[in-house]
Amino acid sequence: MDFKWIEDFLALASARNFTEAAKIRHVSQSAFSRRIQSLEDWMGMELVDRRAYPVTLTAAGEHFLFSARDLVEQMSRVQRECQSKLLVQKSQISLTTLHVLKHTFFSNWLSTIEADLGPHYISAHADAHTNCVHTFTSQKSDFFLCYNMKRSSGDVVQVNSFSELQGYDHLHMGQETFIPVSAATEEGSALHSLSYTQDAPAPYISYSSECFLFNVMDMILRQSERSPALIPCYHHALSETLKALVLSGTGIAWLPQSFVQYELDRRTLIRLDDGELSLPLDILLYRSLSPLSKEAEHLWSYLEKQQALRMNANRGPIQESAEQGKVFASA
Repeated sequence: MDFKWIEDFLALASARNFTEAAKIRHVSQSAFSRRIQSLEDWMGMELVDRRAYPVTLTAAGEHFLFSARDLVEQMSRVQRECQSKLLVQKSQISLTTLHVLKHTFFSNWLSTIEADLGPHYISAHADAHTNCVHTFTSQKSDFFLCYNMKRSSGDVVQVNSFSELQGYDHLHMGQETFIPVSAATEEGSALHSLSYTQDAPAPYISYSSECFLFNVMDMILRQSERSPALIPCYHHALSETLKALVLSGTGIAWLPQSFVQYELDRRTLIRLDDGELSLPLDILLYRSLSPLSKEAEHLWSYLEKQQALRMNANRGPIQESAEQGKVFASA
């Protein structure tokens, strides 16, 4: 029995709607329904009356509800007590981020911080975007490092769980560009090329539909003046897997430029566009609403100052004079 099933059941008992409860739990409705069914199978009885609208609990479900609440509360208390006892003397800064950002951005970023501030013990946990958001908003992480997109108007795009981050302070850490790439032939040309006719679609390796980066691809193709002809041949949640498949010659994929720069420089991968089918993404760092440790607050203060310095450097002298004294706390 998976403990998440009990938390799913509590969400459903509260929302009385499978779609809304699935959103609360950051999973697809089909996956959520399977998990509720798995809980009922484990219990050996129906807990939910699916014929009613809104959804109601059966008599067994109502009885189980009280025990489920107590169990979740007890487990949360035990978790907090254990975490408190296991804290090391040296305060730890916790950060959650995407797998690809841990590979491409985090290491260099941490080296820069430690060059200025000295050694920092930052525990970086990598996961899928929705899981990261859940970890962060559940106050189990001090910081959340992620990508975000902007519309042409400059408004932040609310994709997947970004609405959950409204109200959280954030800083702009940098930028990444997603580009289309293909494996190279022995002659050094692209093995696959982008075609704009349906007669010769390019084999396309995409991110899984539940991934944030799937929405990046959707944005690239929707904002393009003309969309290339693509035939999906594989999908996966991890950028590492997509890159391996591209290198093997399976098809083309859109990947972070910094993640494939080594291969681009050695021409084992070939970029397929001149920029028209690429998308710049902001790299943002969000801070928890909970009080941070002294070390985490010190790091945030340092990063705020670094961002202010970058913003001042990017402003012209007229603008700088007009805005002198204004504090910039976020991108």
